[in-house]
Amino acid sequence: MTKKYFFRGLGVGIIAATAVFFIMIRFNDNENKSVSYSQNEIIERAKKLGMIFVSEVKPNKESIFTENEIIRKAKSLGMIYPEEAEVQEKEINANNENMDTIKNSKDRLENTIEITIPLGASSEEIAQLLFEHNVIDNMKTFNSYIYKKGYSKKLPYGTYTFTESMTIEDVIQIFRKQ
Repeated sequence: MTKKYFFRGLGVGIIAATAVFFIMIRFNDNENKSVSYSQNEIIERAKKLGMIFVSEVKPNKESIFTENEIIRKAKSLGMIYPEEAEVQEKEINANNENMDTIKNSKDRLENTIEITIPLGASSEEIAQLLFEHNVIDNMKTFNSYIYKKGYSKKLPYGTYTFTESMTIEDVIQIFRKQ
């Protein structure tokens, strides 16, 4: 008999709580309804808060700059305009090509290292070999790169000739040539 009263009390409590919750929501909705303002009312409220229109600002002699002065100041702050960006990009590409030529010449003069990659070697084992012979600087970076590029399962076994401190892309190119 006690279970009967317990469940009856629980049911009445849930219903009472739901009713109170419903009443609270109804009264709360009436308070939070949005109010629409006309444009004039918005302007009046903005003026009360101290806001002004751009047209109301009186320019002083210090704040007026010519277009050339603005461009000069922007350039001094390191900003680049689209037309200039194309020119700079071409210069950077030309410099990179020159650097590649210099690097390739330097690579030919450096000591070459011959490494044999055994059949069935994992990419981690290959990275270890390359690192031990100073071909790459960081094994984790090498592994991350080849996984991202999808080369991790495409590194063939065999004997390869490398130079010290090669870029990862140069190492991959050597693997792909064979």
